[in-house]
Amino acid sequence: MTTTPTPQAIRMPLAKLAIAEFGAVGVIAGLAALAVAPFDAEILRAIVPATVATVFGVLFGLTALALLTPRPAGHWGMPVLFAGMARMFAALAVAAWAWLTLEPHRLGFWGTFLAAGLAALIAEVCVAIRVIGAGGSATIDTNSRGDSNSHGEARVAEAL
Repeated sequence: MTTTPTPQAIRMPLAKLAIAEFGAVGVIAGLAALAVAPFDAEILRAIVPATVATVFGVLFGLTALALLTPRPAGHWGMPVLFAGMARMFAALAVAAWAWLTLEPHRLGFWGTFLAAGLAALIAEVCVAIRVIGAGGSATIDTNSRGDSNSHGEARVAEAL
């Protein structure tokens, strides 16, 4: 009897995604602070609320992904897209609130916010591509007795 590969349900590796996204946001905020610190304190003060807004958005997107059930690796594309959209909208809502209440320096605030959001998006996509790319080899082979072979799970773990 031939065996039919069955896609294995996996969870999105939230720890790796969080490290990648928070790391990317932190690098952008740090670079922005280093670039303007010697020149303009007003711009430097604008970097903090922009970074906080982006971090809030990242937390919101990670929470959205954490609530999802495991699924085959190839089925993570749309959930990651929607979590990214949720991240961007949540960050934008906090950024709009900060902009209207704190009135930070325009270029420092929006420049940092957009650069940090882009860095988070790039990190998110890189992790998601690795998970989805591992999906082609992440299968469970079942024999006629219904026993399974866990090599697919090992391949997904190796890919990450």
